[in-house]
Amino acid sequence: MKVLVLSAKTYEFTTQTGERSCGVTLWVSDSENIEPQEKIVREQIHRGIEPPTKISIIGEPEKIELFPIVPAIYELELNLRGKFKSAEFVCTLDGE
Repeated sequence: MKVLVLSAKTYEFTTQTGERSCGVTLWVSDSENIEPQEKIVREQIHRGIEPPTKISIIGEPEKIELFPIVPAIYELELNLRGKFKSAEFVCTLDGE
């Protein structure tokens, strides 16, 4: 799916139990169109740009190198799981 990657940053911290956690956090918009729009959803008017979604690529901080230009449109395959949008990164197919 093509997404607009607005931000990419690495993270690393140690939990209270001493476990190391690291990875990359992406803020993405699932729309290539960043122009403000208007739509009606369930009789409610929505105007503007939808807020971005936060996705974590857990355990692979080196994946930051796959996003050399940000913001940019990338075609990604992500296996989203859980309510916090943690993701297993599959591949970056193209950056525009």
